[in-house]
Amino acid sequence: MTGAMSASPLVLIAVLGFAGLLLVAAITDLRSRLIPDWVSVAMLALYPLYA
Repeated sequence: MTGAMSASPLVLIAVLGFAGLLLVAAITDLRSRLIPDWVSVAMLALYPLYA
């Protein structure tokens, strides 16, 4: 198996969480032209799971 196929569950959670938060950021940016601060903070909080 390659490294990409044997990702740990925490990395998978981090990547899926980041993708979900990115989607929330895109939708709120399109609707109100602002990205909430909590989205940026949540993305930053997910980074240690990925690293």
